Amino acid sequence: MPALFSLWKAIPVILVVLAGITFSLANVVPGAGEGGLRWWRPLSLGLDLKGGSTFLIDLDAPALVHETQVALAASAGAALRGERIGGAANLGEDGAVVVDIADAGQRAAALRLLRGLEAGTEAEITPAGAIRLTFTAIAQAERTDRMVARGLGVLRQRLREAGLSEIRLERRSDRRILVALPGLDDSERVRDLLWRPARLSIRAANGEGGTIDGDRLTSAQATVQNGKPLISLRFDGVGERRIIQMRGGEGGERGLEATIDGEAVAVRLLRQPGSGGIGLLLDGAFSTRAAQDLALMLRVGALPTPFRIVEERTVGPSLGADRVAAGALASAAGALAVTVFLIAVYGLFGVFATIALGLNFCLLFGMLSGLGATLTLPGIAGIALTIGMAVDASVLIFERIGEEARAGLAVDEALRAGFGKAFSAVLDANILTLGVGALLFWLGGGPVRGFAVTLTLGAVSALFTAMLLNRLIVALWLRLARPKTIPL
Repeated sequence: MPALFSLWKAIPVILVVLAGITFSLANVVPGAGEGGLRWWRPLSLGLDLKGGSTFLIDLDAPALVHETQVALAASAGAALRGERIGGAANLGEDGAVVVDIADAGQRAAALRLLRGLEAGTEAEITPAGAIRLTFTAIAQAERTDRMVARGLGVLRQRLREAGLSEIRLERRSDRRILVALPGLDDSERVRDLLWRPARLSIRAANGEGGTIDGDRLTSAQATVQNGKPLISLRFDGVGERRIIQMRGGEGGERGLEATIDGEAVAVRLLRQPGSGGIGLLLDGAFSTRAAQDLALMLRVGALPTPFRIVEERTVGPSLGADRVAAGALASAAGALAVTVFLIAVYGLFGVFATIALGLNFCLLFGMLSGLGATLTLPGIAGIALTIGMAVDASVLIFERIGEEARAGLAVDEALRAGFGKAFSAVLDANILTLGVGALLFWLGGGPVRGFAVTLTLGAVSALFTAMLLNRLIVALWLRLARPKTIPL
């Protein structure tokens, strides 16, 4: 091999090209990604190409304020009772809790007690003599942030356990979450998974023995008895002991009551104490699907606060297919036009550039498939732009080689000089593109990130094919043809 391209450089370049071809073939081979070859999978299509639904959900602020008030009022009442201070905590306006102290002589002690009740709370005496408790703006913002972050985790786990793949969840503001589900064909089911809190509460029919919530669950499974869908529940040790207590002790027959999100559900004992643990069966006249989904939600855990769906959009699969076809047609037309131009202007070297361009596509799709990236409509635009970047680099190199040849250099010297002198310009352009792509990916979201991914990977593949693959092809031609002149 001539000095234009040494053997130790040629081998890794060939291996990279073969790897790119291998990964890109997963997009055309039927059944790719199935069986044991999970690493060899086709490129995933985004919602705008595959079809599906997006949901914008918002934290239910009034519900969160009400729940916060109720919890704060309960804490205030318990604190007063602990210090034997007579008073009543009531829900006030604007999220406040108003505490009326029965004995005016205990008001100062109650104020000191309530000021240290919870972090982020403020207590003040109203003109009417009551104590007004509120959360500071910072505490409210922190609580909202925690609720949204926890809700995001619960929703992600619910959708995964429901068997939905390629899900995308991201925060869009302090209170809102965007959920994108490519290929979704059952939006009604997903709607329930997104908004329903699934809060379980179990207590004795007479109200004695306290309550059990979903935090004590160790298992929740849909089952069928006598053709009727039910939900089977299992609890940890604390939950089992509380069930025994609520039923009136070992062997007790006291009835239980259950609610899910405030709605009553029939409940009965599944296993007696001493037979391997205690379980309960929930009977809410469920359908098979409803029982399965509710069991899933109970198993994953309740949402920390209610959410509501404020926007829903659906892209049909036929529209997505039309976009894929249009994008493929545009890319093919662009590639064909570029090929004709290269061959018409640069002849044999245009053929070399066309071969490199085709392998550039293989490398790009191979990287996208290997990294598990998702192709979106803006991503197709990034691929089309990659064609221009790859061709621009080839044109720059070929023009430089032509200048060196016309200056009187020998063939091999003109080739080496052309590639060497064009290197800095090609490298600078692609590094700039990489920087732009990184910024778009970091600062953008959704479709912008899809464009950024293909733009960044396209810059990498364009740099590789221009400076290494083109050089390898030209070196092979120089070795085999041993030309006397450069046809440029």
